[in-house]
Amino acid sequence: MTIPTASLRIATFLSLGFLLGGCETFEERVRTTREVPVVTHEFDASASAVMTAAPDALLRMGYSITSTSAAHGQIEAITNVRRDAGMRSSRQTRLRFTVEDRDGGYSWATLQAWEIREEENTRGERLMSEIGVVNSSFHYSIFTAIEEVIAETAK
Repeated sequence: MTIPTASLRIATFLSLGFLLGGCETFEERVRTTREVPVVTHEFDASASAVMTAAPDALLRMGYSITSTSAAHGQIEAITNVRRDAGMRSSRQTRLRFTVEDRDGGYSWATLQAWEIREEENTRGERLMSEIGVVNSSFHYSIFTAIEEVIAETAK
């Protein structure tokens, strides 16, 4: 009896996969999605007013500011770690917010966000991944919170 070549190749491939399944390095266990969507928003305020309001809005939403550069109009922030004991995982959200002045007293902002996940697999290994947030309602909530703080300070 002869085994078809295609079946032999599949069996060899699967066997090799099972043998090498636990041989990944730490770098291979950390996955990153590099293509993170950039969401834009126009504010009816100067870039300096937005840069003043943004940290306050982010702090109110539970973020910790990790980096601020007024000269570059950039803020980076991250949430506290959220743990799920039942799923043996933890998550954080990291974001980068930038703003620049436009003509007419307006400013243009961009927002990128990542969800950082750390999960434990069935062998007890910790696997980390960083995935770009695509949800537009998430971005909208950040922009809305900043606009609310701008409106409060304008009173």
